[in-house]
Amino acid sequence: MATQRESSDEEENEEKVLETEISALRSAKKELFEKARPINKELERIAQRERECVDRLHRLAIRDMTEKNISRQFSDWLNWNRKSNT
Repeated sequence: MATQRESSDEEENEEKVLETEISALRSAKKELFEKARPINKELERIAQRERECVDRLHRLAIRDMTEKNISRQFSDWLNWNRKSNT
């Protein structure tokens, strides 16, 4: 059976091993984030341009629909006006 001193030493060793591993994991994570930074910036730039294109496409579609509605309403009004005058 392990004595209290041996148990305490084992816990201290385990803590040191865990702290070392945590430090290594954090370093690896930091290194990967640094390597990924240029890719992330490019992805952000692409996503921004995509949003701009989608917004422009929506504006064009809305304008086209509005023009068609106005044209249709005017045509309906002309037809109604012609029928009313006959």
